[in-house]
Amino acid sequence: MRALFLVATVAVVVWVAKDRFSGHGHAATEVKTVLHDRRIDPVVEGIEARLYLNSLRQKAGLGAFYSNSELERAAAAHAAYLAMNGTEGHAELSSLPGFTGENPVQRAVAAGYSSRFVSENLSSGNLDFKDSVDGLFGAIYHRFGFLDPAMDEIGIAYAKDDGGRRIYVYDMGNYRINTLCRDDAFSGTGRYITGVCADKKRKIDYFRYEKALRMSERGSKEVTVWPYDGQVDVPPAFYEEIPDPLPEFSVSGYPISVIFNRAERGGVKITSFRLYDENSKEIPVFLMDEKSDPNHILEKNQFAIFPLERLEYATRYTASIHYVSKTKTQKMEWSFTTRSFDAPLLEVTSSEASFKIVPKKSYILYFKPAGPDDLIKKVSFPKGVMMEQIDPNTFRLEVGNTKVLPFDISASGRRAVFELERR
Repeated sequence: MRALFLVATVAVVVWVAKDRFSGHGHAATEVKTVLHDRRIDPVVEGIEARLYLNSLRQKAGLGAFYSNSELERAAAAHAAYLAMNGTEGHAELSSLPGFTGENPVQRAVAAGYSSRFVSENLSSGNLDFKDSVDGLFGAIYHRFGFLDPAMDEIGIAYAKDDGGRRIYVYDMGNYRINTLCRDDAFSGTGRYITGVCADKKRKIDYFRYEKALRMSERGSKEVTVWPYDGQVDVPPAFYEEIPDPLPEFSVSGYPISVIFNRAERGGVKITSFRLYDENSKEIPVFLMDEKSDPNHILEKNQFAIFPLERLEYATRYTASIHYVSKTKTQKMEWSFTTRSFDAPLLEVTSSEASFKIVPKKSYILYFKPAGPDDLIKKVSFPKGVMMEQIDPNTFRLEVGNTKVLPFDISASGRRAVFELERR
């Protein structure tokens, strides 16, 4: 027997200003296989990342992120700091080289950004920017950062440390509020606010500030959902996140998020949520709002729905919500389809299973979780068998020739037996 393969644990972290969210933390997402180290052009990758991120926002009914050079400098500085010091997270220590600010707001201001209306997502250990963005969308708290309709400009940067770990930083802000902080300060009588601009004491006209937020969110739908209606290739599972929204589950279904736009904040209540598979079977879920969120990160207009069991591959699901808005009960229904493969799916649903395969053909070996803590942590297989991990319970399998057959794979107390398929 031999080791499965080299893996890197993907970590994603989020930071948001305290006046916008009540918490912060980092998340560990799916285990990824690092098969090779391809060269990356940071400029090209940054552009591609923004285009990809914008395509996801637009499909969800939100406006696009515009590029901002100051936020990009702040993101690049923090990515370089993390790579230089071999660390992770949003905080920086002034005693370490590359320090530009203790938190994302300070770093954005140091880079010349005029507003303190800033949030940050970051991840490390990903294969590329697309993998990074997908991982951040898979981590529920971080997804809300990317889907915030109040954020409309972004700076994206990448760095690599001495160990080859890739670090991706996304700093987000609001164009109109940033512009407002560059205009003449408020004077005279009337309502104003402070603490928004680089100079905390600078006064901003309250009504102009509110108008800036409304203008940014004007193009968004009343309700933003993820996965969006008609989305395909949706991952079926959610793993642990730090802080963990489901501390009693190591694996559950891919979370569904619902965001009501700013005009509805404080006046919307979801009265019911239902999720059905394509055979009309109802999937048990946990509806999380700001009161039931164990980490107190969700806002009043944000809701997270967790299927309490991992979703099936290549399956169409339909979600529906009933909610009260402005004293009127409304209903919304949409559908999405989970990931499928270009190879036969071999599903292990008990302690032992047998399959017939042919050499030089790929198969997807899936150990279906028997419970919320059923993850494959150790896999053994013979020489001549090629295995690539897709997620903690799913592997791509291929054998080179008939000499290997028959063989078996043992995985955390389960066993899969493989024999030659006679044609």
